[in-house]
Amino acid sequence: MRRLRRKRERNFGLILVGLLVLIFLAFTNLKAFFQNKKLKKEVDESLKKLEMLKMQKERLEKELEKGKKESFWEEKAREQGYQKEGEEPMIIKIK
Repeated sequence: MRRLRRKRERNFGLILVGLLVLIFLAFTNLKAFFQNKKLKKEVDESLKKLEMLKMQKERLEKELEKGKKESFWEEKAREQGYQKEGEEPMIIKIK
């Protein structure tokens, strides 16, 4: 009778330890899963931001090239009311 009782107690102890190990492993696995999910989301957001910045860089480079052309500056100067040497301004009155 005593042997049977000790055997049951030992089996119960082993089962309890096994369950605790399983719970610990499940917890750490879930924690790693959610951390991985969070990091993937951050990577996706960073990639989207990178793509947006690349497009912005492209647009700014095009504007910079446009600004290097003399015709661009001439157009801007005329918008401000400047004229070329020897030109006479023409004023048109609208009634």
